[in-house]
This record gives sequence, structure tokens and C-alpha cells, in this order.
Amino acid sequence: MKILKYTTPVEKILITGIYVMSMFLAVSCEDSDACEYIICEESFNVVTDFEDQELGTTSDWQGVEARGISIVSRGPGKVLQALDGSGSSFAYTETLLPRNFLTAGCELRYDVEYFGGVNNAISAANSIIIYQGSINSGNTRAVFVLNSSSLINSGQPPVTIHVPLELATGTTLPSNTYGEWRLAGLTPPYTATDINLFNTILQNSDGLGFNLDSGGNPAEQWWYDNFTFKQCCSLTKNDGIVN
Repeated sequence: MKILKYTTPVEKILITGIYVMSMFLAVSCEDSDACEYIICEESFNVVTDFEDQELGTTSDWQGVEARGISIVSRGPGKVLQALDGSGSSFAYTETLLPRNFLTAGCELRYDVEYFGGVNNAISAANSIIIYQGSINSGNTRAVFVLNSSSLINSGQPPVTIHVPLELATGTTLPSNTYGEWRLAGLTPPYTATDINLFNTILQNSDGLGFNLDSGGNPAEQWWYDNFTFKQCCSLTKNDGIVN
């Protein structure tokens, strides 16, 4: 057996440390499950919760045919308020969020509260719109539509919506338990050209916004808060890690 000789105390520490580490890896990797690598760690990046903004109108958000877009106090803090007006109404931002959503995370979360008013829908499927050009014209818009179990109910407390941010493949657009992405003016199954259009909007958008309409009476009120990007959506319960 070869005897290790150390010329200095530092070398002795280094060599001993390497030996101990190699023994640890050899033992732990006898079970293949113990040798899986976690390539990223689940985390959340809050884009805005409006707490640092002044009450009143905001330059970060604009409206189309809206009665008002402003930062207001509601509940325990500040939120973005959007009031519907006559015609097709939207609230949108072209400065607050990145043009390439894939660089920001794998999921966008936000809180939303809704009041419909007389003769408008009690439950609304309205969610995020991302677009190129203008939010209220043309077909270069991708709309995340909520499913029946995730509708926003008038007069109820705020709910958190999770929107998947991933490239489309095949003939469908990304979806999750909250809803699905759709392209304005087009219906599935989508062609290769449609899929490419969605992926282009996702990676090079001009803005993000919301449709404020839920009926013919321009009385709808919306409140938005806590825009947050999530990283590492690939870590699921099946991987032994709970989202």
C-alpha cells in the first residue's frame, strides 16, 4: 500500500477532503435516485406589487376606451384599478414587463378581482393578452383564456392566476389547470404558421394587457396586483419536488 506523504498541513487538509468527498459520492450514488441533479431552484421574482408607486394615474399602464386606469388603495395595500368604458376596453402596459417573456420565467402569476355590475357576466374568463403592434387591433395577439373552473367571479375576493410561459409545439398552444393560450381570430388545431406566430409574440411582444369587457354595460371594475414570474416550472411532484 502506498503511503501518502504531505509536505505541508494545507496539502494534508486538501487531500483528506478530496478523499472524504469521493467516498461520499461513491456511497450515495449506489442508489441511482440519489444521483439525480437539480439544475435549477424554484424561485419567484416579483415584477410589481404597486406598493412603491404613487396613488393616482400611472404612466406604466394605459387604457383604451377605459373610464380610468390608476393606482388605488384596496385591502391591505395598493393595486392597479381598471374601469371599463364604452366600446371595446383594455388596460395595458408596454414598459413594465420584458419583451421576451421566456427570459423572465416559465410562469407568470398575478392577482385579480372583478366586479361586473348590472347586466354583465357574473363570471369572467378574461385574462392576459400579449401582442405585437396594438392591443386593440390586428390578429397578432395571444390571449390566455380561463377555463370553467378558474373563472373570476364578480364580488369575490382576489384570486391568483397562473399563466404558462413556454414555446408551443405541434398543433396546440400551452395550457395548464387555469386555462389555455389562444390566438386572436384563429381556432385550433393550429398550423405550423400559427405556432410560429405564437412563439414569435411570446419572445418579442410589444406589451401585455387585459380586456375589460364582460357584457354590454360599461360598469365593470377590475383590480390587479402582485405580478410575479416563477422559475423552474419543470420541477414537479413526479420529480420528488413539490411546486
